[in-house]
Amino acid sequence: MLTYRIEGKYCTITGYEGEVPPILKIPESISGAEVCSITNDAFKGCVALERVCLPDTVKMLGHNVFRDCVNLKEINLDNVTHFRTHVFDGTQVQLA
Repeated sequence: MLTYRIEGKYCTITGYEGEVPPILKIPESISGAEVCSITNDAFKGCVALERVCLPDTVKMLGHNVFRDCVNLKEINLDNVTHFRTHVFDGTQVQLA
């Protein structure tokens, strides 16, 4: 289950409670709040993770979000405008 923090109309994903599935779909909103970012270290070291589906609402990925997710190969980044450092270090994601 995703963990998150809601502040007003916006929601930040903070991690995952339990075992992260190979395909992770982030929702557009949680409890009526728009999911706009994923915080630092949220999925760091989740080796089971292979693919992440982000909604158009996610604009920011924090430091080390997917660092050392060694099996992560695929993620849609079309609408992400802010990347912090080391987001994809230790993954198989190929950035253009």
